[in-house]
Amino acid sequence: RFSNADLTGGSSLAGDVAVTGELRLSGQITTGANVLELGCAAFVTVPAGTNYVIGNVKKDFCSPGSFTFPVGTAPASPVASAANAPQSVAEYSPVSVNVTAVSGPSSLTVAATDTFLSGLTTSTAVSRYWTLTETGDLTADVTFKYLDEDVIVDLSQVDAYYFAPQKCFASDGGLWVAVMSPAALERAAEIAATD
Repeated sequence: RFSNADLTGGSSLAGDVAVTGELRLSGQITTGANVLELGCAAFVTVPAGTNYVIGNVKKDFCSPGSFTFPVGTAPASPVASAANAPQSVAEYSPVSVNVTAVSGPSSLTVAATDTFLSGLTTSTAVSRYWTLTETGDLTADVTFKYLDEDVIVDLSQVDAYYFAPQKCFASDGGLWVAVMSPAALERAAEIAATD
């Protein structure tokens, strides 16, 4: 257990690591099967672009609040840069969580996966998914950030594209994911205002 920690690119966790204060990221950190656990008061600095965790990030919540899980996947195959030198493309795909209610000690663990969720039709699905594991009891609004190349659908041809991942498992309810045009968002706001 660390009060503060600096993790630098190329690091791999040899075991579970807990941080209760500031976690400073520089580059991509790999957890493997291990977990990077952040206490209730922990926060992350420099989580963007090429600074993120490949693997499991667990955040403890002792009260309502917001947190962005600095997760992503291993860089894609090298691509040619403007100078024709190959470079890796970072695949930072964070999950932002706004916890609105907590009952007792609770946590969320998040990991990103760069492939289609098993059972989905690949021509109509996003080619990235996240695994969220809850312990305790919390309520949250969750936002997933995927990369442009993860979207197979030509979104310029639709006003609203949505799917329910649980449907591929013959289950009702649960998570619905939607991508909406500005016009569709405006119409949804109009409808919501009539309630």
